[in-house]
Amino acid sequence: MFVQPNQELNVRYVIASRARTGTTMLYHMLAGHRGVCAHGEVFTWDPDIMEGFVGLQKGGFFPNARRVPAIVTDMINERNADPVRFLEQRIFRNHGNFRAVGLKLKFEEMELDRYRELAWYIRDHADIRVIMLQRKNVLRRYISEQISHRVYNKVFNVLNKEQKPEKKAIDLDYDELLREFEYNDHIYDKYERMFERNPMLDLSYERLAAEPHECATDVMDFLNLEHLPLKIRTQRLHANPVSELLSNYDELLEKFRGTRYEHFFLD
Repeated sequence: MFVQPNQELNVRYVIASRARTGTTMLYHMLAGHRGVCAHGEVFTWDPDIMEGFVGLQKGGFFPNARRVPAIVTDMINERNADPVRFLEQRIFRNHGNFRAVGLKLKFEEMELDRYRELAWYIRDHADIRVIMLQRKNVLRRYISEQISHRVYNKVFNVLNKEQKPEKKAIDLDYDELLREFEYNDHIYDKYERMFERNPMLDLSYERLAAEPHECATDVMDFLNLEHLPLKIRTQRLHANPVSELLSNYDELLEKFRGTRYEHFFLD
């Protein structure tokens, strides 16, 4: 049975970022607010997967979705056929009496040809609020991403200390890292300029991890939400010093010494 959603809506938002910048932590915080319809990563890399769409989750507005796989397939096909229409008609419609509705949308996804128009849609709708989330220490972001892929078999988030995998160091290539640092500068500059007409809240991973409740208050103010206590559910995977996470730390530090990226290795 399809429940017709309420089309009246107060605030639309997007959490815009790269991977491994605290988006899951922020998403869970917002999902726990009774005034928010928080979608996850609906526009995933894999065109055959639908993740984070509230309508398909338990209690969503497709009540039988988990028992009727065809509903999920239909939503995937609808999204793939016209991502912008899906964003407007499915994601940004108010599926209940919510104050705000939004989603996580990574730059890596907006760079894909099939989702490129999503960024243009946000740019052209200046009422959409953008939470620009970034990790100031770009080296730590990249290490986290690489360890999660190479060592932890794509374990990206855990809810308690017992779920944390064993710590292992990795080695990284200098040229690979330099490209990563330069790309990070480029991609944030690109989307900050693209969304310059949208209301924007700049938020760092570092502050979110250190002051989650203060950041939650800032986000609630930004989205015109009632102040409520929000739970912090996820745990950091890699809180160790950078020197313990890189097996070739000394070599890389020496190569980046004197550059504007040196401080990443000293954090």
